[in-house]
Amino acid sequence: MQFSKCWDSCEIPAKLFYKIIDTNDQSLLVIKGNPSKDLIVESWQKIYDEFFKLKNDGKLKLVLKAQLQIIKLEFQIKTIKNILYALSVTPFTKKERIEIIKSINTIGTNIDLKKYESLSGEESYIFLKQEILRTYKFVLPGINNKLKLERSNYDNLTEKKEIISSFADNCVNIENALGRAIDDNMTLEKYLSYEKSVIKLSKKNE
Repeated sequence: MQFSKCWDSCEIPAKLFYKIIDTNDQSLLVIKGNPSKDLIVESWQKIYDEFFKLKNDGKLKLVLKAQLQIIKLEFQIKTIKNILYALSVTPFTKKERIEIIKSINTIGTNIDLKKYESLSGEESYIFLKQEILRTYKFVLPGINNKLKLERSNYDNLTEKKEIISSFADNCVNIENALGRAIDDNMTLEKYLSYEKSVIKLSKKNE
């Protein structure tokens, strides 16, 4: 099995971090291999958790939180649909179906597993078919509504471009304040240290 690796800390290049924010493309976190969507989401979560320990920016925090929620909800919808399709067309044994239902229930489907386990033969088949239809009709639309709200929230938060200045512009501001050039290939951690230095310098000169 090929080893997969993603950026998962503020050692990520600052330029790459801001590119991900700008493009909303978390696949840019991949360093090597073909990591799962779960690993990519988890890696992004770790980065922005560490990011907010180093930087206190309320507006940006809301933007990244909305962005992460969108990723999670999109993944949830896709996973549920894929599993429901597999349950519908694949000749699993009942024991296998039970394990699959346990798994899918952890991401919000709430299929009545106890009742399914109590039934047998044609009754269990009919019941599971009804539960699958119920999930398509009622559960997935609810998750889709949450996704629409998060997308709307994200659009509102990013409507004003000044909320997140470009990385290049920020580097120029830092260089102007410090009076010297900085390496734009620095890590995010070092970049945030530069920002703090500029803020301290600005307050000192007030």
